[in-house]
Amino acid sequence: VANTMATFLDIVARDLGGPRLSLEDITAYSLKECLPIPEHIVDLGVALVQEREHTLRTPPFPGAKEVLLRLAAAGPVLFVTAREETGPLREWLTNLLHEAPEGSIEVTAAGSAKAKPRLLGELGVKYFVEDRLDTCCALFDAGIVPIVFEQPWNLRPHPFPRVAHWKDIARLLDLD
Repeated sequence: VANTMATFLDIVARDLGGPRLSLEDITAYSLKECLPIPEHIVDLGVALVQEREHTLRTPPFPGAKEVLLRLAAAGPVLFVTAREETGPLREWLTNLLHEAPEGSIEVTAAGSAKAKPRLLGELGVKYFVEDRLDTCCALFDAGIVPIVFEQPWNLRPHPFPRVAHWKDIARLLDLD
């Protein structure tokens, strides 16, 4: 939903004095493996992107708001984050989806990517959109169908359904 990596790259270049990089430079989910910047800059950028001020200025992916509002009108929409707490993300989603029906947006913190499959299984989730391939594999092993939100870091071959844009998600859910 949120283009967090774009915000991360902006923080690195604008606030931390790093080079101006693009999303295509992120070829692995582990940023330290693929970016030509010192590890301490990566760590600081990751920490800053999760802070309230940076979370609130993170842009949504094109089409996300429109599709999510249509989904929220049909029933509750669950967001599960690997973050340890939901505060800034919940505020960001509330701002983005302020037109959604009361109570139609649920946000839960798993605390880590590894905890997502167990939590989603306990919640009875059958399908989940995710951009981290390792998490997708764990979701599949837990009996949940992962739908890969295509990003430069997850383009290696895999057996899971893939979507490139929010319009693809709308089409998959027959919202058009």
